[in-house]
Amino acid sequence: MNETHSPVHDDELHAFVDGELPPDRREAVTAWLAEHPEQAAMVAAWQAQAEAIRARYGAVADEPVPLRSVAVVMAVEPSVAFTTVPSAVVLV
Repeated sequence: MNETHSPVHDDELHAFVDGELPPDRREAVTAWLAEHPEQAAMVAAWQAQAEAIRARYGAVADEPVPLRSVAVVMAVEPSVAFTTVPSAVVLV
């Protein structure tokens, strides 16, 4: 999909899946996908994966971040203000 002559690029496909494309680009990507079934199948798989993640973890994303997680983030990067801590923190 990384063809340099393609009018649609990977970043647009990801934005398409996430519902983040402006309406005019969404129409263009939809038309392009209709002509490129292999990429359309890939995008459909991404959409199914995104929906499965939302179904499984969507409620968690709306929960407040536990203070102990905020403390860990603050200890690693003290310049981060509490107001900029994301609503979900993944610790590895």
